[in-house]
Amino acid sequence: MMGLAPSKEAASPAVPKVCMVSAPQTYVASDGRTIKGNSIDIVARTKALAVMHKAYAVTGGICTATAALITGTVANEVVSERAKETNQVTLAHPSGKFDFEICLTKDNGWHVEKAGVARTARPIMKGIAYVKGE
Repeated sequence: MMGLAPSKEAASPAVPKVCMVSAPQTYVASDGRTIKGNSIDIVARTKALAVMHKAYAVTGGICTATAALITGTVANEVVSERAKETNQVTLAHPSGKFDFEICLTKDNGWHVEKAGVARTARPIMKGIAYVKGE
């Protein structure tokens, strides 16, 4: 229906993207850290190629955080009141959490004016760069 494939049989196993959400709750992340329920606004899990993903994609997080701020969605039913008031959503996933700021307007439907995310990445290398001086 979205035009991602000419038929159901020809569709990639990577679609559709599915996520599950719940109200904020304390849990243990995959690295053993305890994520406190009062430090997050929504808990989310997603599947990639029929396997539970070990983290959460930024693009999926933007969609989930946006849905959490739209009245009538499942995500909006479980997101914290704090997020609804501030438009800032801390999404918790299996390996931690990340923060979104979503600016929505409602004029003949919902429109995302801005979606910002703060996310850290683990270091993958350490090196030195030499730059020619002037």
